[in-house]
Amino acid sequence: MVYTILISELEAKDLKFRFSIKGVWLKLLSSEDRKEAIKVASSLRSVGARVEVRECIDWDLVESFAIKGRISELKGKGVEVGEWEKRIEILRDLLKSGIKAEDLPMELLKKLYPDLHRRIEEAKPEEREKIFSEVIDKFLEIKLHTKEIELFMALNNLRFGENNEIPEDPIVLVETEREKGKATLKVSYYPITEVYVDVLSLLDAKMDEIDEFEGLIVAGILEIVTEIISKVQNDGIAEIQKLQELSSGIIESDNFDFAIDCSDAFEAILRSMEKSGILRITGNRVKIKGK
Repeated sequence: MVYTILISELEAKDLKFRFSIKGVWLKLLSSEDRKEAIKVASSLRSVGARVEVRECIDWDLVESFAIKGRISELKGKGVEVGEWEKRIEILRDLLKSGIKAEDLPMELLKKLYPDLHRRIEEAKPEEREKIFSEVIDKFLEIKLHTKEIELFMALNNLRFGENNEIPEDPIVLVETEREKGKATLKVSYYPITEVYVDVLSLLDAKMDEIDEFEGLIVAGILEIVTEIISKVQNDGIAEIQKLQELSSGIIESDNFDFAIDCSDAFEAILRSMEKSGILRITGNRVKIKGK
């Protein structure tokens, strides 16, 4: 199916006015970049959308197999600890300089990739984002090293910014094969900003004024909502099974086609439209509420 807007601007404004209490809420964005999330929210609000911005803590869980022990002990068992010995020497110097936890990633970058660090330091602010995108693998590696060093600090009762020294024979955690190590569950917590938008509040919006990617995501579910409304208005009463045929399709544009699949979320969309006062659902039948 190829989608087009099937309800008039006057009908859209009427529906938006009458049924804006609950809404059909779409989580549009979940980002560690708060500024980017606020920018997207502002773009939506500028065209009249009802938007909620929520700041919360997210987490990642990774299972690995590792062996823990002092470096001398692991060496005696034939475990390769060369990489950890290099990191520990770097960390000794950093701790002596009184490094703070928040400065660790950039200091590791300076030690491990001095040329890249110099390039970033010498770049203009507007050029740095391009550099980051070019070497994203290096930054992911630095992020991983940072997490591993933070765990190493905890294992050895060390604190950033304090006058402490790494023991001569510190405890390390080395990843290894499943049969040689013990299962370790690593949980990482980080702040994110989520942006939610009420799709019904955009029934009469000018979608081309929204950022392209986010606009497409919103347009996909908005097209399905308007298809449902149009179908039920035209038929008077529609069966849920027939409406479900509208849950997937294509939005065509000059540059590309945008395939939509809302089949898994279709019942949730109908329930939200019912709670918002647009539809009335009785058994397997759906009609416009009040008609």
